[in-house]
Amino acid sequence: MKDHDDEEVVVRVRGASKSFRIYHRRETTLKEAVIRRRRGLYEEFAAVDDVSFDVTRRQALGIIGRNGSGKSTLLKMLAPSSSPTRARSR
Repeated sequence: MKDHDDEEVVVRVRGASKSFRIYHRRETTLKEAVIRRRRGLYEEFAAVDDVSFDVTRRQALGIIGRNGSGKSTLLKMLAPSSSPTRARSR
């Protein structure tokens, strides 16, 4: 890929997002789960939301942020260990 003043782009991320379900209450036993017959109530937590960037050859990238800001989640999405919940392709 050529971009950024004809420098070769080696990593391109566009609109990457990853969310997780945070359950309010989990059944603690199989019996409770069978009796309730429904999944627990949850809310969506966006660990990474609509992130885009390019990295060109011979360029360094630093990812900084507070604890819980999604740094490790973003790195896992770049490696094949976790896929994004949503991403735009080009």
